[in-house]
Amino acid sequence: MKPTPKPRSNRQKHSAQKAATPIHEVLIVGAGFVGLRTALRLQQEGIRDVVILDRAQDIGGTWRDNTYPGAACDIPSNLYSSSFAPNPDWSRSFSGSREILDYVHHLADANNLRRLVRLNQEVTGLVFDEEGGVWTATTACGDEFRARSVVMAQGPLSNASFPAIDGLDSFQGKTMHSASWDHSYDISGKRVAVIGTGASAVQVVPELVKQASRVKVFQRTPGWVLPKPDFSTPSWNRTVFRKLPASQSLVRKATQQNAAKAPGPHQLEFRLQELAPHRGRLQRHHVPGVCHPVCPPDGIFRARGLPGAGAMSARQVGWRACHIISWPKSFRHKGFENRKPWA
Repeated sequence: MKPTPKPRSNRQKHSAQKAATPIHEVLIVGAGFVGLRTALRLQQEGIRDVVILDRAQDIGGTWRDNTYPGAACDIPSNLYSSSFAPNPDWSRSFSGSREILDYVHHLADANNLRRLVRLNQEVTGLVFDEEGGVWTATTACGDEFRARSVVMAQGPLSNASFPAIDGLDSFQGKTMHSASWDHSYDISGKRVAVIGTGASAVQVVPELVKQASRVKVFQRTPGWVLPKPDFSTPSWNRTVFRKLPASQSLVRKATQQNAAKAPGPHQLEFRLQELAPHRGRLQRHHVPGVCHPVCPPDGIFRARGLPGAGAMSARQVGWRACHIISWPKSFRHKGFENRKPWA
């Protein structure tokens, strides 16, 4: 009579499960622009055993998540695409989020990358076994994935968060984050406050003032908004790019060279500090058609070159309906309160 086998312990079960889990060459966390393009380049270099994990229900990353009004790229379309996978059909020089997401999907479909993606897999743990030289990724649903190498492509701003402002939790109005826009909410005729003057604000504010009765923009650090040469791409241009891919490569190279010659944020900040004595005059007079800056009280100019003022022009924003306020200190149920206004 054969002896009855002893039941395996949880540690033994886990070890057996771990041994049965295949070891991939590369594991990529995030199925956005970076994750998909990394997988494509790896395959082009002969590395086929690649797995991509993403916590969402579809690929796309930031362009899947950010659908706020006016969402677009602040880098020329011919640069915001892969040199090894150009898109000759960009409709504008600075494309919108929907068109960029379509490009991401095309990139995945044309190169058969979806077969590598595991959706609804949020990575919650990542452990490296030094003895075996293997990474083990654990997901929220309890699955494990093992690989020799791991590429973190989840993006630095993938988790939206609200600022720690007093009274925000008791605010009785509607609150939403630009990265999780509620399209079911109608802002027509509403009074809207926007926190921040970054790239997203530059794009969304001009759209808000078209519908809201009043828009107030609260900023911490004043920024300079530069004109954006955004124009519709003529059909003949797209035809030339499609039939002569080398022509698009030349345009891309020329755009890169022009961008390299342009002054960077640090250079721009240094030049603006030289104008500090003229702060008052600059504050009162702005270039027509360009959103003027609100200067801090210490006379030091902080600058960040944000292409976008082509859409955020004084004419479109309408300064009578849009106000910029610096350094808000609280957010109360009746609205915003600037406790320490500067003169």
